[in-house]
Amino acid sequence: DEDERNSYIAKYLNQSLPELNQFIKVTLELGATPARLDDIQTTLDPYLKHKNSEARICACHCLNAALDVYMKTVKMGCEAPSKFNQTGSMLGKIIPRCIDSNATVRQTAVEILKRILEISCMYETLTIPDTDDDWIKQLLNIKEDITTDDPQEIYRIAGDLAGIIAKRLVNMQYVQFSKSLMYCIKDSEVS
Repeated sequence: DEDERNSYIAKYLNQSLPELNQFIKVTLELGATPARLDDIQTTLDPYLKHKNSEARICACHCLNAALDVYMKTVKMGCEAPSKFNQTGSMLGKIIPRCIDSNATVRQTAVEILKRILEISCMYETLTIPDTDDDWIKQLLNIKEDITTDDPQEIYRIAGDLAGIIAKRLVNMQYVQFSKSLMYCIKDSEVS
């Protein structure tokens, strides 16, 4: 029954995904601001937590595309803030998707997590993180490994993700990170 419903929903979600991504792209190109990114995240939030895995997959792809466009269009300079204040709350909202029951959601969530940390790094250092950085390499390895169906392996990888976040998250972000993570207790996804 669930598979039948997923395939029905998937067809329509996949048809509308390019248009939604284009809408998000144009919206961010008009003004790539943290507030606009917040609006996009808030809009996608219910779908990131949706009971239906196809809805979670599409929401993850949209958020990933939005973060990619944001990274490419945001104007960094001396007038830009030195911190990306959304880091903690965005990480807290995406971490549960990294242990989702659906492998595609997990893999895309790790990519989103990487992009959030890259944006944070851009604000702090005014440079794009290098793929030679240890934490980027670790996240790329995790992204490949997280497609496993072994629950023990997924929780081990979640521990590795926690270690990366603990090293990259600035102290002022821990409160927002914790608050966002606490709201995820009500998540409909059992994992």
